[in-house]
Amino acid sequence: MGGFLSHLKPENNKEVFNSTCGPIRGNIYRHNDKIVDGYLGIPFGKAPIGKLRYKKPVPADKWTEPIDCYKYGPGCPQSGVFSTFVKEFCEGVREFAEDNCLNLNVFSPRTSQTEFSKGLPVMVYFYGGGFEVGFSSMLDDYALSGTLPLKDVVIVTPNYRVGPLGFLTNGDEVLKGNYRLWDQTLALKWVQEHIASFGGDPNSVTIFGTSAGGASAVAPPTGLQPGYICCP
Repeated sequence: MGGFLSHLKPENNKEVFNSTCGPIRGNIYRHNDKIVDGYLGIPFGKAPIGKLRYKKPVPADKWTEPIDCYKYGPGCPQSGVFSTFVKEFCEGVREFAEDNCLNLNVFSPRTSQTEFSKGLPVMVYFYGGGFEVGFSSMLDDYALSGTLPLKDVVIVTPNYRVGPLGFLTNGDEVLKGNYRLWDQTLALKWVQEHIASFGGDPNSVTIFGTSAGGASAVAPPTGLQPGYICCP
């Protein structure tokens, strides 16, 4: 679906797009005669720190001032050789921070098609990594914009908590664990509420992923969607 490295750079769009979650600015990705609008690092959950650490995520508040969604937002802090390798060799664009890791990315094609009167089909991708590592910026944004969006599909790639921040539990009501599942569920709720403003159809959403992301696609409650695809 995408590579780690790319020498192609998008064009920053200075125009403000008034989405239903708040005003944003995004990127323009050009592929011959086709154009894809991309918005990176859109907040969908409040910072999972302080009293919200090891808790179910809380939806982000709607904002009124434009925010620049030109680059990927940070992923959840994590350990492991894989995340270290990617951070070192990917031009410094991969970042990790606990306070604003609940963000997602939307790639929406500009199209003149009339087949989908209620909006374009939507596909939500969950990354793999054994629930120990992983982040949405593993996929190069320019490469990703040149895949399904060129087939008139809106792509959404959310971050979610992994490792101890996503699973720590002591078996009681204080630390219930499995916070990553609630992160993913909140991202899907965000899609239902806001994707129409990006040209997508909230009633035509398919979840897919690789490895642990594929398992997430069929895990309740994330699997309770119109469609899902598991990729080994």
